[in-house]
Amino acid sequence: MTQTTYDPLDVSVQQNPFPHYKNLRESHPVVWVDSLQAYVVSRYDDVQEVLTNKERFTSENFWDSLVGEFNPVPDAIWLISVDGPDHLRLRRLANKAFAPSRFAQMRVQIESIIDGLLEDVTKEGDVFDFAQDFAWLYPANVVAEILGVDPQRRQDFKHWVDAFLDAANRERMDEERYRNCREATDTMKCYFEEVIAERRAKPSDDLISAFIQAEDNGNMLSANEVLANTILLLTGGVETTSNLTGSIMGILATRPDVYEAVKADQALIPQLIEETLRFSSPVQILFRDALADCEVSGVSIPKGSRILVLVGSANRDESVFSNPDEFDLYRSKAELGKILSFGAGVHFCLGAQLARFESTIALQAVMKKFRHLELLDKDYAWINSYFARGPVSLPVRFELS
Repeated sequence: MTQTTYDPLDVSVQQNPFPHYKNLRESHPVVWVDSLQAYVVSRYDDVQEVLTNKERFTSENFWDSLVGEFNPVPDAIWLISVDGPDHLRLRRLANKAFAPSRFAQMRVQIESIIDGLLEDVTKEGDVFDFAQDFAWLYPANVVAEILGVDPQRRQDFKHWVDAFLDAANRERMDEERYRNCREATDTMKCYFEEVIAERRAKPSDDLISAFIQAEDNGNMLSANEVLANTILLLTGGVETTSNLTGSIMGILATRPDVYEAVKADQALIPQLIEETLRFSSPVQILFRDALADCEVSGVSIPKGSRILVLVGSANRDESVFSNPDEFDLYRSKAELGKILSFGAGVHFCLGAQLARFESTIALQAVMKKFRHLELLDKDYAWINSYFARGPVSLPVRFELS
């Protein structure tokens, strides 16, 4: 069995995985990793094959691979972690509740959330932390609005999601981290059980009520499925968008040429978002299992094996993207159309459009609010996670427009 020194649980690797990805693509495109007892797939074509070939690979163990014993609703069928007829049923029901028109109608509320956050951070002085004071709180507020829950719990939402997703590092947790993860997961579950019970008794115009009421050919979501999909929306909606927004701001604050170009021509905002998704994907790794003995890039993978699908590596594959380790605001649409940050195939991320929508509105507001942003710590740290990627802190000095 071919092995490598690559260890996704190594904090130094998590801080900058890209040199390791490059080495994997060049020398070990498919390799066994002891720390997570899984095969790692790093080249673009192989990643796309594993994500889209539902005859050879399954996502049914995705959630257990990511969070293990911290699964808050172990008896539920999770949309992210099921295939076949159950996936089709859940996806159709979720699509009805997750209609794009629902979010387009929320533009005014989202703009109000942004204005309030930017007003708060610019009240005193000319310095604030763009990650902690904006990027972390913004999507938590939006998700609170979508779910119809108290926005004053936004700090709790961020804490719950961070602690819950820390379960990915459970193999190397100390006792305090383990306890924090367990407490956050249990608290999150209890909170949403109470909210869902309230919505069943008194429905409202929010996504939880929509999940409860969604119907397709007589099918409806079970109580556990409503709870699971609510937690999934919270997790994905907060973590993905906060990481994406933070990464974008990190680029804007370190690349004044990019900031000035986008400020002068806001038609470049979609380019900025897509290139950031490629360059620093908010989700770096997805999980699949082999349905049968198979071969990927000449390496035999036994039936039942766990596979780590490195979308963060695929997005920097030299065979697909020109100068992949450079951030290029003007990268061709043909290349940007190939990014795998939101997955591929039947499990393409349900919230991709919402993440792009939120990021676009935030960037428009930032460009209007600030004449200039200067990052005060150019060696900023990233969250300690092999699964997700986003800055921990982005202290900036600003000049208002």
